[in-house]
Parts: sequence; C-alpha cells; structure tokens
Amino acid sequence: MKKILKRKNSKKAINRKNEESNSWFIAIKRVLFKYDLHSPIILLNDPPTKYSWKKSVRSAIDRYWKNILIQKSCTYKSLKYLGTLNISPGKCHTLLFIGNTSDPTREAVRISVKLKVITDTYILQSHRSRYNLNETPICKLCDIDTEDRTHFLLKCKILQCIRERYLNQINEIISDFLNFRMRDIPTDDQIQIILDCTMLLFGIPVITNYSKRIEDISRQLIYALHVARYRTLDIKKR
Repeated sequence: MKKILKRKNSKKAINRKNEESNSWFIAIKRVLFKYDLHSPIILLNDPPTKYSWKKSVRSAIDRYWKNILIQKSCTYKSLKYLGTLNISPGKCHTLLFIGNTSDPTREAVRISVKLKVITDTYILQSHRSRYNLNETPICKLCDIDTEDRTHFLLKCKILQCIRERYLNQINEIISDFLNFRMRDIPTDDQIQIILDCTMLLFGIPVITNYSKRIEDISRQLIYALHVARYRTLDIKKR
C-alpha cells in the first residue's frame, strides 16, 4: 500500500512540475532523457529488477560517452590519427596496452613518447617556432625542411637508417595479409599505420594479432627516433 501511494505521489510531482523546476524528480527526468533511458512514468508503472536496471544504466552511459568522445575527436586536429571507433568504455585503448613484456618500465616510457607524438604534443621545431619568434621551424638535424610530425616520422634523412629498420618489419607484416607496402600508400596513411594502425585497418578480419605486432614495432620505432634525435641535437650543441 505504501509503495502504491509513493508511486502516485511521484507521478503527481513529475506531471505538475515544469522543466525549469529545481525539483528532484525533474532532475531525474533530465538524466533519464540525456542517456536515452525510459521516462520516470514508464519506470514507475513497470519497475525493472535491480540487476536489469543497473545493466541498462551502465550500457546507456557507456554508449552516450563513447559517442561523445567519437564526435569530439573529429573536431580536434591533434586527435586526427587516434582511433576511436574501436574503443570500449572501461577498457584501456590499445595504445596503452603494455602486454607481456620482460621490461614493463621501458614499455611504459615508449608508450608515453608515442602518445605525445600521436596527440601532436611532442615538441618539434614546428611547435617551437609558433611560440618563439627566435626559433626556426627548420629541422636542426638535417637543416632541409620544416620539422613537423611527418618530417620526424618519415622524412628526416639523418634518422633514415634508424627508421628503415623498423619500417621494413612493418612492411613484412602488412604484406602478409594486404597487397601493398608502406611506400605504395599516401604519406597520411603511412603515418596512420605508424601511430594507430587500428584506425586504418579497422574491420579487416584477423587484424588483431597483426595490429598488436605493428603497434609493438611502431612504439620501438618512435622511441628509437626520439632517442636518436635528442642525442644528435646534444652532440650538435657541443
């Protein structure tokens, strides 16, 4: 009897209050609408079980924020190469997965460097020149071209010998299941494979094992380029 009375009072409160009200019932109504859940009236008329309700809420919240993240990522140039289609709420992005390694500390360092590169927060001369008029965007390693992300990953001749070793490994993996090599595809796609291959190869069968191998090699590649760059700059300063 008490439950029936509470439901009746709740329905009255929901129906009487306008959308601008600070009522607790209206606040709940807004939250349910935001996450595309059933209206309060439907829930009062047919209350779900605790288990099914928790499951529905969790699923709705995960779906909502996943869609928001995907939409927002398209508007940020710095997230251009970061794959969001295969993200799962509550789970680490594949780029953050350390996996089975004998040296997790080194792997964590490699991941941190790669994350800076993929989000375009790794400081190169093109970045420095934007905020310091005394700095030039020209690469201080080769003195030939603007040092941006593309130059650092694919173009700089000083880093070519280091780069070639890892790109050959990626080429071998790609040629195993796709009919192309890195040099046969546009520069933008080459960068995509190095930074987050899951975005370019999303939806291709048996991609999981291949993408893990490519991800491991790309981490090594970017870290090796990072170390070589700073060592070379340090030698030049001397």
